[in-house]
Amino acid sequence: MNITIAIDGYSSCGKSTIARALAARL
Repeated sequence: MNITIAIDGYSSCGKSTIARALAARL
């Protein structure tokens, strides 16, 4: 589900912030 939230976050939040969060989790 984290991936789904991240995808939705791309539209709302900054891409760089989401990308870093995903990179840290992955």
